[in-house]
Amino acid sequence: MFEVDKKCDSRPHLKIEAYGHSLVALVDIEASISVIGENGLYLVELFSLHVYKSGTEGVNTAEGRMQKIKGYVPWPISVDGTCKVMKFWLIP
Repeated sequence: MFEVDKKCDSRPHLKIEAYGHSLVALVDIEASISVIGENGLYLVELFSLHVYKSGTEGVNTAEGRMQKIKGYVPWPISVDGTCKVMKFWLIP
């Protein structure tokens, strides 16, 4: 299980299932895309996910900074027994 120390991070998190593993995901209801950041890129390697080209060079973050996009992965996510394949953008 990959956990987040919630004592250090008061933002909302959600327990999800992915590839047979329990994960904790940050919930950002204002985001227009789903993102895997630098700390989560090892999951892409761990699960041997294919990275697709993004077709765009970058996105603007909530802080207004432009971040480069490495690509995206389709990732099946389960919450409370309901599974949906979501597109996650990789932002190193």
